[in-house]
Amino acid sequence: CLDTTTTIAADPVTPPSAGTVEVAITATESAFGVALSGEQAAAVDVVTSSARIAGLVGRAGSGKGVVIHAASNAYRDEGWQVLACATQGARAQGLATQTSGLALTIDQLMHRTSRSRIAVDARTVVFIDEAGMVDTFRMAELVHLVERTGCSMRLVGDPAQLSAISPGGLLPSMLATTAVPVAELTEIHRTQHQWIRDAQNYVRAGDSLR
Repeated sequence: CLDTTTTIAADPVTPPSAGTVEVAITATESAFGVALSGEQAAAVDVVTSSARIAGLVGRAGSGKGVVIHAASNAYRDEGWQVLACATQGARAQGLATQTSGLALTIDQLMHRTSRSRIAVDARTVVFIDEAGMVDTFRMAELVHLVERTGCSMRLVGDPAQLSAISPGGLLPSMLATTAVPVAELTEIHRTQHQWIRDAQNYVRAGDSLR
């Protein structure tokens, strides 16, 4: 799976234009009534890059939603098909509200593509929410889907959160390779009090005794 990821990285796609991305960011800022921070805007650039596999990492409250919203708008504005996937249907539906894409579980995606019930090609971007929950088998299937169809995949989540029940752990390894560009959001936007932000950071890092 990791070897295939490296091979895929050598075959980039033509991404949405810088102008389209800028318009999409402006539309997102208007829709949410907020201005994207510098790191959020930089994250949009990574998510809409020419890489066929890219990652968006950030803990809860870091503003992944606005990044996904802006990026998916940019893709749709240039005629791409946007798919919103997760291991669980509820998470896929939640992601679909951010992307305005078709919601599918990963199993549904693989089933429908194998039977040609949904067309996935080089003008398709697949967002995977809570990618840290995806087990090794399903992640390998997703990577091979990218290899076979030429689609792009965006892995969204926080590797420090709970991993898949089945054998997993591929997300940190994939995001650690130089072949996969990763945008990491570190600023918490939901929480205004610094002491709460610090506590969240300690828990996320496994240091809950401070």
